[in-house]
Amino acid sequence: MEQKLHPQFEERASILKAMGHPTRLFILEELNKRERCVNELT
Repeated sequence: MEQKLHPQFEERASILKAMGHPTRLFILEELNKRERCVNELT
């Protein structure tokens, strides 16, 4: 693997790791539908 591509994959992996929790996926799904306030999501 080329060295200059490695940091790009590390960054993407950290983003996917952060989204890997079911609650976070739910929040992203709901925010994708429309803007929400925190009270609506809890």
